Amino acid sequence: MDVRRDEQGGVTILRPAGKLLGGRQSESLSREINHAISGGSRSVLVDMAGVPWMNSSGLGTLLAGFMAIKAAGGTLKFMHTQPRVESVLLTTKLVTLLEVFTDEDQAIAGFEETMGQSPRS
Repeated sequence: MDVRRDEQGGVTILRPAGKLLGGRQSESLSREINHAISGGSRSVLVDMAGVPWMNSSGLGTLLAGFMAIKAAGGTLKFMHTQPRVESVLLTTKLVTLLEVFTDEDQAIAGFEETMGQSPRS
């Protein structure tokens, strides 16, 4: 899985491409999330537009990233989930825990609302 990394308004945006199936395929996403945390980012947005499918292992990767950022005092959010990925999130009821957006600007603005301050504080 390839993961492109961008920065916008103090938010680290990760853009994975490919199926999120756990194991070696998910290592690059896990590595990028951990790199963002170690680099001081506390606001990470994962753009799921390039992820057509995710299984339970891939879900575990997302949850591990969510918990790691939360433990570091930050927030992990998602946007542009594809129908099959969204179905997994709905079935597992994780949409009640994870914030998922359809618009990048709204997602970035959501970090300021969540943190009550600039996303990189």
